[in-house]
Amino acid sequence: MIIAVPTMNADGLNSAVYGHFGSAPFYTLYNTDDGALEIIDNTKKEHAHGQCTPAAELSEKNVGAVVCGGMGFRAINNLRGLGIKVYLADAPGSVDDIVALWKNSKLREISDNDACGEHHGCH
Repeated sequence: MIIAVPTMNADGLNSAVYGHFGSAPFYTLYNTDDGALEIIDNTKKEHAHGQCTPAAELSEKNVGAVVCGGMGFRAINNLRGLGIKVYLADAPGSVDDIVALWKNSKLREISDNDACGEHHGCH
């Protein structure tokens, strides 16, 4: 499975997890089957609230799950509608930390109650 993690930088497994899905500078994609990495530059990170659409691009990359620190309700539903599960990264860290949590089944699926109402205050 390919998991996508919104990140602050493009440093592979060492990339710092970004606090919010839509405005992340990058998405680091990790293939849990073979360890392959791909980094996507989020060219749409500057957007009006609710107007970002990285979900479609992640779907085209066959992403099966997104792990993030915060996400709006609309983005959660968009991802779910594309068959992409969404998990919550409760603590800041690196992609490597997220991969370790994933491998040990320590991530929980995000609930509607976890959704951000704005870009601030939820993470």
